[in-house]
This record gives sequence, C-alpha cells and structure tokens, in this order.
Amino acid sequence: MLWGHLPSIVPLIFTMPRDLWVIEPREEKGGCRTLVKFTRPLLSSDYIRFLGYACRVKALHDTSHWRGIALDESAWTALEQFRPTPHLLPRLRSLSLTVNCSVALIPIHILISSVLKQLTVYVRRSGGRGAHLRRGLRRLFEKLHVTNPPIRHISLEFNHCSRPKYQTLLTALLCLKSLTTVQTSYTPVGASTLAILSHLPHLRDLQVRVLGSGQHTVDAFARMRSTRPFRSLAKVSYTVDDMAVVHCLLRSAASRSLTYIDICMLADVSPEDAQEFMSIVALHHSGLEHLQLRLRDPMPRDPNDPHEVAPDQETLPSDILGPLLALPQLSTVNMASCPIVVNDSLVARMAIAWPDISTLELCSSFHGFDDLGVRPPAHVRLAGLVPLFESCKKLQRLGLPLDTTMTTASDSADGSRCDTSARPSACPTIPRLADLCVGWSKIEEADVAPVASFLSDHLPLLSKVTDGWESAFVYGVVADEHTEGAWTYETRWRQVAALVRGLSLVRQQERNWARRMREVLPVPAAAPAMEDLQGMDKYLP
Repeated sequence: MLWGHLPSIVPLIFTMPRDLWVIEPREEKGGCRTLVKFTRPLLSSDYIRFLGYACRVKALHDTSHWRGIALDESAWTALEQFRPTPHLLPRLRSLSLTVNCSVALIPIHILISSVLKQLTVYVRRSGGRGAHLRRGLRRLFEKLHVTNPPIRHISLEFNHCSRPKYQTLLTALLCLKSLTTVQTSYTPVGASTLAILSHLPHLRDLQVRVLGSGQHTVDAFARMRSTRPFRSLAKVSYTVDDMAVVHCLLRSAASRSLTYIDICMLADVSPEDAQEFMSIVALHHSGLEHLQLRLRDPMPRDPNDPHEVAPDQETLPSDILGPLLALPQLSTVNMASCPIVVNDSLVARMAIAWPDISTLELCSSFHGFDDLGVRPPAHVRLAGLVPLFESCKKLQRLGLPLDTTMTTASDSADGSRCDTSARPSACPTIPRLADLCVGWSKIEEADVAPVASFLSDHLPLLSKVTDGWESAFVYGVVADEHTEGAWTYETRWRQVAALVRGLSLVRQQERNWARRMREVLPVPAAAPAMEDLQGMDKYLP
C-alpha cells in the first residue's frame, strides 16, 4: 500500500493494470486522506511500467500493521535486473514500511536513496523465516553504510530479534552523521545498545524502551558515566522497569541543552525513588522546560470482590516536588498519573516558582480505591487556584483533583476555608487557561452552579472542562452498587461544563461593555502630588 503524497504517485497508479490497485478514502484526525491499496502481488511487468515514473516518487509509506506488503520475491529480482540507476527511487526522501515476514520477504535495501531523510521500518514477526529476516535487515544496514544518506529521523521496531543481532545492526547507524532522531519505543535496548547510540555526534531526540532491572542492569548503565555520553541530546523519552536505571541515565547524560524529559514507568515507584528522581533532574538538568512522568495504570481489583487486593503504588507526598520549584523556566509539568498529594500551599508555591508554566497536571488521572471505586487525594480548594490564575498568565491546561465544596465568608470563621463567592478584581491581562481537567473530583448538586460561576469569573477563556468518571467505567473500577453514584458525578461535571460555556459568553459581553465605557468616558484627572499641596493650608478657613 502507498500512503500519502498522492500527487507524486498518480502517474504510477494510472499506468498500472486495473486489477492491481483500488483507491479508498480513509478518515484521519487531520481530515480525509486517500489510501492507494494494492489488491494483488506485484509482477515484474508492473515494475517495468513503474521505472519511468520512479524518479517522481518522493514518499513511500505503508501503514498496514496487520497484513504487511504481499509481494512476489521474483518481482524484486526482476526489478533489480531492470534498474537503470544505482537507486531505484533516486528522489525518495521519506520511507515507511511495515514488513510482515510471514507473508513475504522484502529486500528493503533497494528502496534506499542517497537523499533519504526519514526511515521507518516495523517488522511484525519473523514466523518461520527468521534467517531471511536477518539477511534482509543486514543488507538494509549495509546499504545505509555504503550510501550514507542524510537521514535525520530513523524509527526501527523489530519483533523477535535478539539483542546481540539488534546491536550489530545498530552499529551501522554510526556512519549516519546527520542522524538527529532515533526511535525504538517498542523494541527493548540495553546498555550496550545505548552506548552505540551515544556516539552519534548530532543526536537530539532519543525515544527508547530500556530493557532490564536490578543491580546488574544498574551497574551496566552506571559504567556509561565515565564516557559522558549524549552530549547533544535535547529530548529523551525512556520507557523503563526500574527507577534506578532512570537515575543512571539522567546522571550520565552530558548534554547541557536537554530541555525535554519523558519517563514512562512500568513498575511501582516509592516516595524515596521519586524524591531522588526530582533531585537529579533539578541538579543535572537545570535548563529543563518539559517534564513528564507517567506511572503505569494500576491494574484495578474487582470492585465486587472484597478479597482482591488493591494496587501497591504508594501515595507520594507533596514535598517531592520541592527540587523542581528551583527551575523557573519549566513550561510543562505532566504527572497526571502520579498519586501526588496536592494542597493549597503547594499550588501557591508552584504559582510563584513557575510563572511561565503552560501545562500543569498533577494526579488528575490516577485512581485508587474507596467505597465508590476511586480515591483522588483532593485537597485543593477552588480558592486555592487563584494564585495560579493571577501569576501564571501563560497557563493553558490545568489538571488537578479539586475540593469543590463552595463556602461563603460567614462559613469560614475557622480559617479552614476561603470565600469563593467574591468576583475577581480587574487585572491587566486575562488568563489563557482554556482546558481544565478535574480527574475524579466529587461534586454535589448544590455546588454545580457556584462552581461554574467561579470558573467563568476567573477564567473567561475556559472552553473545556473534563473529568475522569467516564473512564472509570472503562477500567471497571466502580462496583455495581456504586454505578449510579459515579454516573451522577459525571452528569454534574457535564452540567458544569455546559454552564461555563454559557457564562463565558456573558463574561465576554461584560468585557466588551467595559472596553466601550473606557473609550466613551473621559479619563479621570490624576490626583495632585503632595509637594503641590504644600502651603495650601493658609487658604483654609
């Protein structure tokens, strides 16, 4: 199948036999695109027709992750025989192929061009043709080594490929001096493989699934520190099983331009490990702008079985974020799946420490267990959000579990609650916050309208309010007897979202009136200075 860049492939399509191809529409998030689907294996005669148009093809993409490309191997032999130039596709800049070796073996190496900039190869499974797979991959990397194209982005996913053979293949990448992005998100790599990748001089983006856990693996990664690898990295994305491995990787990264860290943990994290992680980030990567820490989704126990145990993930105290408060340039902090206890005091400190924050999510997608199936540590009151609204003018997305109990000034004599009924004072700039996620926050029916009014007063541009109650049914963490209560909370938050959208129009009209009044009414004269009033007391009676 060919995907995308249809104008470059149209001459090829309409010279093929009519029983070979079919054009189908396919819906994508970005709109409707055209999918050119081959209905039978290609023959050598088809390729002879293709040679006259090969120089026009700039992108060849296959996105069939289920069927792969069913091609006749003899056709590739005929294609190589009739090839008039060293490169079959001399202008090919983007190549993305999904290879299913149980269907056919594809010599991908003949598609490599001298101007190739992006390469994606996904091998689903070898089946009974493992030797053919290894030979084909070896020829691919040999062609990369000989051709040395200016590839900047390479994504390689090989299932059923042993680590020694995989590391041997990756050694060929060292010749690609212009390589800036390496992605192996599903194929596990070890310390020796990362040591190979660390020698790439211009590597900027590394997305890998790190293999191994335990002291032996930690020692292997710790030995990398002596070489000070990854001197040019700007973005890392690690999927790991052991937080100690993350500590070694972050300590060993010698790049001073690292601004993006994304860690996906597949195991539970203790408060001590989380505290050390934050300290390492603040100490070794002071220029960090984007930090994302994702914990595994806790496997929910059956809520109808009282004997089944809950997940082992511990609640993380709020003070683990203390080291990060020393990084004022942070623009994104995403720890939505981390069970961090967030309170008003921490929110106020974050508002002061991160004035340029644009995305802040803490514990907005974590679910524990209680009598209703979920247990978000909701200790942030609505009034506690005001410092964020006033100090963080660039904030566009906020995710926090909220205590939505509304109170008035007469109810807050003990000082434990704040008055949330007062309208905000006029400010020179309007908060940009447009997306609010409240997670599994509970809300009473009497608080729906006051909460919506509070949000629309302080956030005039707020257009989206989401919660996690609907996904609770997907995960199956709500007991049967509590299903009605969970749907009640979901319905109430939908009502809040609808009221906020309606009230935002009213707030917009109020701002328009205020602007018109400032244009019509004269500007009041400034009060006289104190030195101008000296000596005026003699005129007083």
